[in-house]
Amino acid sequence: MTGASISFSPYPVLVHSLLRGGARVSQVAGSSTQSFALSEDGSLHAWGGSWGRKPVAMTLHPRFEQSAIKGNVTKLAAGWEEREDEDCVLAVTDSGDLYVWGASLAASFRAAASAAVASMPGARPEKESTHAGSETREGARDKEPVKIDRTKLFGGGAVRDVACGPLGVLVLVEH
Repeated sequence: MTGASISFSPYPVLVHSLLRGGARVSQVAGSSTQSFALSEDGSLHAWGGSWGRKPVAMTLHPRFEQSAIKGNVTKLAAGWEEREDEDCVLAVTDSGDLYVWGASLAASFRAAASAAVASMPGARPEKESTHAGSETREGARDKEPVKIDRTKLFGGGAVRDVACGPLGVLVLVEH
């Protein structure tokens, strides 16, 4: 399909090129309100949701914006977190960093990192901080990716793969 628009189809449709300029897609991921394509050069493109800014059905070409992600994205996972009624998206970079979208997902990773630090011998309790701008239901809940502190949570290991499901996420870490 190479037209100016894609109409709804209840059946699979072959799409020859999604990205402008003929960039090659290496991976795709989708959640309930947004879809992502990862190009071979590590650029992340989005439709719908907070990143795409329009419903998926209204756009033929995805939107690409500079993001807070440092490095090239190598792996991507997206899904729907049922408990929190929100999209969740995870991205892994070539340097092994993990970025997440979704207020509750970012908060869960931060809580896990705090618990991991608190359980270390000689650890001092950290002051509770509020991330009002990125972790409120009414705020910018999934507009920008949040970098997870892998030193605290994964002992400095590099993240190599991710998966996202309705009740949780899986993160493969290499030490």
